[in-house]
Amino acid sequence: MYTRADHFYGLPELQFFQRFRLTKPTVLHLLTLIEERLEFPTDRNQAVSPINQLLTTLRFFASGGHLSTVADYMGMHISTRE
Repeated sequence: MYTRADHFYGLPELQFFQRFRLTKPTVLHLLTLIEERLEFPTDRNQAVSPINQLLTTLRFFASGGHLSTVADYMGMHISTRE
């Protein structure tokens, strides 16, 4: 089992921007627009929270890296999916 870091609250604004290429207020705004589509009906099987789904996607786009690298950074197993 992976332990997921809290990158939203755990990183200072500059480091957050460097990793995700958006500011925290912008990410929160995006989250409000799509959160209802990302939520799972239950927290069973340690469902990935909407903020972590969004940050994982942003990290993938920002880094241009491989999914396995992004998943490791976000504390998710590579097999994690909808």
